[in-house]
Amino acid sequence: MTTWLISDLHLGHSFVAGLRGFPDVGDHDAAVMASLGCVTPEDVLWVLGDVTCTGDRTKMSRALTMLMTHPARKHLVAGNHDPVHPMHAEAHKWIPFYHPAFLSVQPFARLKIAGTDAGIRRKSLLLSHFPYQYGGDSHDEDRYGQYRFPDLGLPLVHGHTHQPERLSRGPGGGLQINVCWEAWQRPVKLDEIVELIG
Repeated sequence: MTTWLISDLHLGHSFVAGLRGFPDVGDHDAAVMASLGCVTPEDVLWVLGDVTCTGDRTKMSRALTMLMTHPARKHLVAGNHDPVHPMHAEAHKWIPFYHPAFLSVQPFARLKIAGTDAGIRRKSLLLSHFPYQYGGDSHDEDRYGQYRFPDLGLPLVHGHTHQPERLSRGPGGGLQINVCWEAWQRPVKLDEIVELIG
C-alpha cells in the first residue's frame, strides 16, 4: 500500500482548465484523471481540496462520479471551492453527497511519518488545503486566514496556490510542500514528501 497526495483537481472547471493550457474542460479532466493512473486500488489517495469549483449539485455530482470510478481508497481534506468545507454555511449538508467518493471528509488532517530503527522519533505531517497563515495564496493577498494553521514548525502539505513551486517556508520557518496539480501534474507519494523533509 502506498499513500499519495494531490490537490486542486478542479474537475469540470473551465477557467482553471484554460489556465492550465487545455483547449477545453473535457481534455483537462481526462488529463487529471489519467494522472491518477499511478494510484492502485490498494493505495490511499488524499485529495487536499478543490475537487471542482461549484456548489451546483449537477456539476459536483459529475466530478464526484469521475472520482468514484477510481478504485483507490480516497480521503478529502476540503478546500475553499468545496461546499463541504466548514467555512461554508450548511457545509454539513454536503457530507452525504461526498461520501460515495471519499472514505472521510475533513477540514485538515495529520499523518505520522514512521521513525527508524536507529531511534529517530516518528514525525507529524499536517495536511491542509491552505498553506500556513501568511504563507502564500493564488491571489495578491492571503485569504481565508481563519482557516489556516499558524506556523509552529511542523511540515505542512498543502494546495490552493496554483503555483509550480513545490517547496517553500512558512512565516515561522516550517516547510511547506505544495501538491497542487500545477506543481507535479500527478499525485505525490508520501515517501517523496518524507525525502523532501529530510
